[in-house]
Amino acid sequence: MFRSLSKSQFHWRSRYSYFKSYLAYCGEYPWVPLIGARCCISYCPNMVLRQFGFEQFIPRTTELATFYEDFKTSKKLLESVRKAWKHPGRVTSAKRVEGKTTKGYPIWQKTRGKGYRVPPFEGPPRSLIQSAEDIYEEVRAQQESYNLSLNAEVEELGAKRRRLESNLITQEKALANTRKEKDDLLAQLQQQQLKFQQLQEKYVLLSEDKKRQDVSMKRWIGRASKAEEMVLKLEETNESLQEQCRSQDIIIANLDERVDHLLSIEQTLSSEKENAEREAECWASEAMRYHVQADDAKNYALGLRGIAQQIADGEPMTRNEFHRFFGLIRDGINEISAYDGPRLWKD
Repeated sequence: MFRSLSKSQFHWRSRYSYFKSYLAYCGEYPWVPLIGARCCISYCPNMVLRQFGFEQFIPRTTELATFYEDFKTSKKLLESVRKAWKHPGRVTSAKRVEGKTTKGYPIWQKTRGKGYRVPPFEGPPRSLIQSAEDIYEEVRAQQESYNLSLNAEVEELGAKRRRLESNLITQEKALANTRKEKDDLLAQLQQQQLKFQQLQEKYVLLSEDKKRQDVSMKRWIGRASKAEEMVLKLEETNESLQEQCRSQDIIIANLDERVDHLLSIEQTLSSEKENAEREAECWASEAMRYHVQADDAKNYALGLRGIAQQIADGEPMTRNEFHRFFGLIRDGINEISAYDGPRLWKD
């Protein structure tokens, strides 16, 4: 009965709300291993989603078959499942698309239905004589099923033909590009051959130039060795000159010190000369004053001598002469008391 229905007559609906992501596998297992008290079974969410209107795909029955194993028979299974649950894998793009199938699914579905026989319906016996309408409906259902399979094959063949055509066009373009690249490479090869010949000629010329340069280089090396010897001699001479310069610098420094000492001596002598000149002037002025005082003392002495001679001769003295005598004595005493010695500097 269901085989007589067309694809458009089926509408898949989920009794639960849809979700954005779900747990699809664990570790290396292509399904989710569920651990029980005594055993472990497999659960494949991808196979379950096929029943709720999601994408139809060809199941990998070898890997997605129901798995059941007791822990007693395989103790390593528990450890393997425990490690697998540490690396769960989720599908984040779970979208419900009506009628979407993967590549090759229609052909797989058609081949899967071949040779399948529906068991007879267990119920009241049908009439041996079928009406024309029943026969027509049965034939129509078979025809629609056959047409659907043919349409699927035609669509797949058309897609394959389009892919082949696009591949052929691509290959033709690639072949044309390859031929063009081949022509370009041949032209480049010819150019490279010409360049190679030119380079060979240049190499011959350069080798000859190199030989000449080697000869000149040897000459220059000999000259360079002589120049190095001269440089060594110049360096030795330079070192000796530098040593002489250092000794001359030391001598010049000593001379500078001596010149400074002589300058200081000269300044001292000049200051002493000035002091001596001032002392000489003082002594000259004192000498003049001394001569004046000496003349005065001489005059006083002559006057006193005359008066003393007069007294010794017994000549009487007048009052004026007596007063003049004592005045001379007083003036002499005053001059002697007023004399304070020679002056060595001016006030």
